[in-house]
Amino acid sequence: TRGRGLVSDSRSLSQRRWLAGNGNCTLHTVRNPPSVGLIVKNDLLSNHGVITDVLERITQAHVALFIDPSANVCGSLKDFPKVKDWHAMDLVIVLGGDGTILRSLRIIGSSPPPVLAVHAGTVGFLSSCSLDVLEDTLPRALNGELDAVERSVLHVHIRRGEEVLDLGVAVNEVVL
Repeated sequence: TRGRGLVSDSRSLSQRRWLAGNGNCTLHTVRNPPSVGLIVKNDLLSNHGVITDVLERITQAHVALFIDPSANVCGSLKDFPKVKDWHAMDLVIVLGGDGTILRSLRIIGSSPPPVLAVHAGTVGFLSSCSLDVLEDTLPRALNGELDAVERSVLHVHIRRGEEVLDLGVAVNEVVL
């Protein structure tokens, strides 16, 4: 997390569910169609070819799709409602690289629904799958056929005296 000052003692550790691999995962859904939130890397928002392809793959899974309200949406993304409550989603799809995945943790907040991280960025160590297998992976995720991988998340508060200078969420590292 970027910031000045000292890291205070107010750090907490929580868990995030990520979907990956084979096996079983129980999604907390009984809705039909399932509610799916979408967070997209900012650079991809203007790439209409990629967005159209992803939207086609997602809508083929017969889900109720909601878009990240903080996204500067354009084109066909404008046709979808924005997420009002991330915790009401049955699944969150994050489309981008590791930076987008880390940004999504700040957007979604604590106790999120399962996250399906789709690699479409530069670095993809935290990704569950790539764009070319999303069509096959999404139905498996919605049917509970993927493993839920618990990842520890460190919440960092950087303070100077009583003033909070920065808040951060870390999955793989904290940089001061």
